[in-house]
Amino acid sequence: MKAVVKYDLRDGATELRDVPIPEIGPDDVLVRVEYAGICGSDPHMHHNRINYRINVPVILGHEFSGIIEEVGRNVKDFKIGERVTAETHADYCGKCILCRTNNYHLCRDRKGYGFHIDGAFAKYVRVPTRIIHRLPENVSLKEAALTEPFCVAYSSLVKHSDIKPGDMVAVIGPGPIGILSAKVASLMGASDIVVIGTPEDKKRLEIAKDFGAT
Repeated sequence: MKAVVKYDLRDGATELRDVPIPEIGPDDVLVRVEYAGICGSDPHMHHNRINYRINVPVILGHEFSGIIEEVGRNVKDFKIGERVTAETHADYCGKCILCRTNNYHLCRDRKGYGFHIDGAFAKYVRVPTRIIHRLPENVSLKEAALTEPFCVAYSSLVKHSDIKPGDMVAVIGPGPIGILSAKVASLMGASDIVVIGTPEDKKRLEIAKDFGAT
């Protein structure tokens, strides 16, 4: 299969390669990728402008949705043909205090798609069932590829802030997560939502108005 591979820790060391289809384990599913989002971290990885550890060679991509093509022998809750998306932490220890308190995304042994484990800029990706999520009927595969950035916005505003109906909310930066944050603030009942950007952000600031910015 074709895949976008970061093959060395230097600027521009990314290319389209032919790679084997992933082999799945007994508790995994094989997902045929239908949509994959380009995170802001992906161009930084291409240009090697990162300050965290990655494994190379590695297939990039961690925001995706797709259809199950194969299931492992222990998999009972998912079946071939189902539409799914997945969390970005492809592996974690499951034993530390963070994992045991449902904060496994902070596990020291966490391995992320597109950083430490082959990701979704490919035709297929291997996904453990413990991080996979079935899509509701009213959510398209294209929309589902935005699950991870939308969850970042949701966590920031719903779990880690105290926005009440009628509040004014300021969002600094009209990137994808900033724009999605404006949408979440709107859904929470904020009356005035100000998205702040630079003159170069004119087009994005216009888009933000469609997502709740006032």
